[in-house]
Amino acid sequence: DDDDDDDDDARARRRMSDPPNAPPVVPGPSYASGSAGVPGMPAMPVMMPGVAPLSPREFQERYDAQLRQHQAQIAAYSSMNQAAVAVNPMYAAQNTQLRMFWRQQMQEIQQTTDFKNHLLPLARIKKIMKSDEDVRMISSEAPVLFAKACEMFILELT
Repeated sequence: DDDDDDDDDARARRRMSDPPNAPPVVPGPSYASGSAGVPGMPAMPVMMPGVAPLSPREFQERYDAQLRQHQAQIAAYSSMNQAAVAVNPMYAAQNTQLRMFWRQQMQEIQQTTDFKNHLLPLARIKKIMKSDEDVRMISSEAPVLFAKACEMFILELT
């Protein structure tokens, strides 16, 4: 009888923690795209509901196909860039300025240690974010990130 009570308690706790109208979870292993923050590494296997697992060979084939596709896109962009420079010499100067701007932005971001002072008011950004009906809670990092994104956008426009 005690085992049945424990099972009932566990089921009740699970039901209370599930969000309302949540779809039922069907176990099944799969491979998700992306890695746990490791650049250049293929995706790590994770459990995905209702998806059959990939063999390591299938996974490697998909990864290689995506890599070839990205390399082809980079090559196409490079050839388009060269054609644009040939047609408009000012394009090269503008492109160089743009790359320099983003390089400086990345250096500034990497050297940032003070996250408290911002050019844009965080309270106003948070108020704008809350104006969306779908937004219920906002993490403390979100307004900081939006402030930096808005600042970079304004800098790029000017």
